[in-house]
Amino acid sequence: MITSFLKRLFNRKQYLSDSMNIEKEFRRVEKEDKERTASFLTENPDVNNWVGSDFESIIRKKDYVQFGDEFDIPLECWDEAMSPGSMEHVVEKRGEWTYYIVDGDEYTYDTEFVGIVVYFNDEILYPKARKILEEISKSIERVSGKDVEIILNCAHDHRYRIR
Repeated sequence: MITSFLKRLFNRKQYLSDSMNIEKEFRRVEKEDKERTASFLTENPDVNNWVGSDFESIIRKKDYVQFGDEFDIPLECWDEAMSPGSMEHVVEKRGEWTYYIVDGDEYTYDTEFVGIVVYFNDEILYPKARKILEEISKSIERVSGKDVEIILNCAHDHRYRIR
């Protein structure tokens, strides 16, 4: 009986020790990730020759964002929020996805925990994509009432803040 009690006590102590180590490790990795992301966000790469296959973009609330920090855009306002404002475009539904076609190029989006991920066709030139992203950002700010920023995730796992 005492042996059983001591085993449970040891296991509990071991569990608490492991839990504390896991918590410390989590904090360490989280800090490193924030520092890594901050360094990427301050870089200014030459992106003018990029095409859609070189990047994906994320529109998120300005400043550091917690996972699950959403825009609270009403369902009926998403088309307005994701439209490229002053640019001529066509909205096309394909199954459950909405595509926006701008002068022969297209994009769609998905809401993720990190923000709104915007996917462009592979051939779009970056300057055109950036103009579309700027227009979408203005629309989202108008509809949601929140300031946004645009983050590029590039092919080699770097992130750059462009707005």
